[in-house]
Amino acid sequence: MSPMRILVVCNEYEIFWHEEMRSALEQMGSPTYLPPEPSPWPQGEFSLVILDQEGVEDPAELIQSLRQAYPAAKIVAVSGLPTWKQALTAFESGADDFYKKHYNVDLMLEYLQSVLRRSSHQNGQQVQA
Repeated sequence: MSPMRILVVCNEYEIFWHEEMRSALEQMGSPTYLPPEPSPWPQGEFSLVILDQEGVEDPAELIQSLRQAYPAAKIVAVSGLPTWKQALTAFESGADDFYKKHYNVDLMLEYLQSVLRRSSHQNGQQVQA
């Protein structure tokens, strides 16, 4: 079985958080890191897309672009300082979930695995998380 493909979309100045998460994400699959520029996105399918909204000019547009490119992926928007408005906008734009960015790697990994398990139950498919 090939490793799960994970796309992480983030600004360069947020790379510290993603460096902390890198080893955890590598336990789940094969992460690819890209800046928040709406297309062209890489070809192929991703099981999980993580969008770090910090410093992103138009998160709604970015989520819509990611949803169009990867209709089967679970899209999770994260923010260091989340608001209800950010969460509502993320959901309305096509995100599957919205979560506060944690620096506790184990907690964040548990959360992402639960998102993938939840999707497998909803779709009747088996996804290994």
